[in-house]
Amino acid sequence: QSRRFARSLVDSSLDTNIAVDQQGRITEFNPAAVIKFGYEADEVMGQRTAMLYADDDEFARVQREMNMHGAFAGEVVNVTRDGRTFTSFLASSRLYDEDGKLLGSMGVSRDITQSKRDQEALRASEERYRDLFENATDLIQSVDAEGVFQYANDTWCATLGYTKEELPALRLEDVVHPDELERYTTWRGRLLAGESLGPITTRFKAKDGHTVHVQGNSTVRIVDGLPVATRSIFRDISGEQAAREEVQEHEAKQRGGHREVVLFHE
Repeated sequence: QSRRFARSLVDSSLDTNIAVDQQGRITEFNPAAVIKFGYEADEVMGQRTAMLYADDDEFARVQREMNMHGAFAGEVVNVTRDGRTFTSFLASSRLYDEDGKLLGSMGVSRDITQSKRDQEALRASEERYRDLFENATDLIQSVDAEGVFQYANDTWCATLGYTKEELPALRLEDVVHPDELERYTTWRGRLLAGESLGPITTRFKAKDGHTVHVQGNSTVRIVDGLPVATRSIFRDISGEQAAREEVQEHEAKQRGGHREVVLFHE
């Protein structure tokens, strides 16, 4: 009954199960292996497993690990009967009988070709977005629900004078101008509460204390239905603000010498 149960497990497995004797000749080739490699079991029985690897170096690498450690776990490149190669994750170990006599080895593997392609596509996508963010001329930031900075791009750091290493210790109150903090915090709280708000014009305080006028929008990052962070893109309008103030001051002087400076806020 134990043998029948073990046989049932091997035959019903979705992973390939291949056993070899001490000389490396195939003694077990389950149905999943038949489907994956394209060989019938009786075609491979007694053959060496090297026929299932893409090249001799790949086979030799696995054998070295088996000889040194009695086991192997890692990626290998296999080849099917019709010459198609695919990447598998193989876990293999020596088999011994109850008296400790070496019987051979057993390997269980799974095709991870599509998984690797998906990982590579995701990595490429992340690199494209990272390149886009880091080379943007706007200030891009991400701040968690507690007001702690999670991310800021190079332009943000250069404009406000902080390094990437300083970001984890920064909070909103360190960056938002004290005169704007209450208004900005209220605006952000409404965003996190689910309100749809338009752009905001506000002031940031750089590390050296000078004021940076910005205008931009924020969105909320939702995880499992809960708001966890705001993601914002701001444009530095300090130059425009300075020019506006200069015009207003000039107009005030023209009206009678009274100096009137109006800071532009929404």
